[in-house]
Amino acid sequence: MAVSDQHDDWRLNGQNVNAGISPWQSQVGYPLGPQARFQLSARSLTLNGVPAQNVLVQGEVNNQALTLDNLSADLYQGELTGTARRAPDGSWQVDTLG
Repeated sequence: MAVSDQHDDWRLNGQNVNAGISPWQSQVGYPLGPQARFQLSARSLTLNGVPAQNVLVQGEVNNQALTLDNLSADLYQGELTGTARRAPDGSWQVDTLG
């Protein structure tokens, strides 16, 4: 499927996207729900103007906190892998990046 969304400061466009969200209980201000685990893969994905291919993202959302347990993508003729957390105040903690 194709995905296009603008939520707060995130602009997202994706092609050939497959995703799973459990449980999915979308609410105003919580597009994935207030608490959920998710997995997303995409052949191509652009986030805030940064294009990537062969994207895999796995993680969870817990109210306004976001945890990325596994992030991998091909971008700018290289590969990116990592794990990170976004706190409710919007600050990021990048645990691994390679």
